Amino acid sequence: HRKLVRLLVLVLGLVSFVILPECACIEQSYLQVVMDGALPMTSEGWMILTKRFMFFFFGLAVANEMIWRSLSTDIWVNFKTFGLPLAMFVFFITQAKVISRYSSENK
Repeated sequence: HRKLVRLLVLVLGLVSFVILPECACIEQSYLQVVMDGALPMTSEGWMILTKRFMFFFFGLAVANEMIWRSLSTDIWVNFKTFGLPLAMFVFFITQAKVISRYSSENK
């Protein structure tokens, strides 16, 4: 069961490292396609947010791999349960300025 969970995490990580960088290279934001109705922003703002998401998730993936390969399963589960949601919450809060600055509703 543990190997299946770890394989799933690895597959999801690889998918996110293919989709987001591809979007960043072709200057089209997949996040904009998915979330524009809920969060209207300019194209420039979406590209900034997409690139930041890409680097953030890359950092999370590296941290996740380091923790589950070098520490106990209990610590890894606690990291996944409490550490990752906290990191995502802090990341989203820190992006409020970009969202506010590039909001298309302000114009």
